[in-house]
Amino acid sequence: MKFNHYTFSLLFLGILFISSCKNTPPEPSLPSNLSQNENKGLQEIISTYGGEIHFDKGAIAATAETKAKRIFEISLSNSTKVAEQAKNANLISSNLAWLMYKSMQSDANNYDEIHSVLTIKENKTTIKYPISDLKIVAKKMALLDKIVALIKANKLEELKPYLNNTDLIEYPKDEILAELNFRSKANGPVKGFTPAGFKRNKSADGKSILQISGMLNRERLDHPISVAADMQSEKEEVLFLQFML
Repeated sequence: MKFNHYTFSLLFLGILFISSCKNTPPEPSLPSNLSQNENKGLQEIISTYGGEIHFDKGAIAATAETKAKRIFEISLSNSTKVAEQAKNANLISSNLAWLMYKSMQSDANNYDEIHSVLTIKENKTTIKYPISDLKIVAKKMALLDKIVALIKANKLEELKPYLNNTDLIEYPKDEILAELNFRSKANGPVKGFTPAGFKRNKSADGKSILQISGMLNRERLDHPISVAADMQSEKEEVLFLQFML
């Protein structure tokens, strides 16, 4: 075969392409019972907390009192970050369930519950989170995102319609706005929000209350922020906004 500059260039590029294909390691295959979305959730948990993570999935048989339940179980252990925050173990457990649910997207419909198994030293705890609760968390998290966006844009007065200061506890809205204004000046502009978890409680009059907590990421110094919302209400409002987990 007669070579010229053009054919040599094509041949050289072809050799490079074949070489690059041979040197590219194959992507590790996922377990047959783990979806891409579920794997994404596990990877996000490891990225957030480190440690060792395992998963299990299956079904709990029905009894005379309960229906059968399809579950996805996350087990996290040997996490230095979790050990340092052991007093917030329940909050961390809820965040494992939230991070997994968020990543699952439509795959979450395959389950009735997500179980978080957290091992800190010799202590092992399991907390169950119904998918129905996590769907509510997703709605209230979207509301919190709107609130964070207004704080980030420094439109503090526009927060007032979202603050219900009568149904759960009474508080002056202006004090909340003043505190946010102070922290903006002291800690710098808001960069984002990192969820830390949620709590499910009952109010004195029997309402199911959801408290979502996390860190408001600022340019100079982050700080905690929490909101509470009525789990049964469709209103875009929070029953309190405070600066602690």
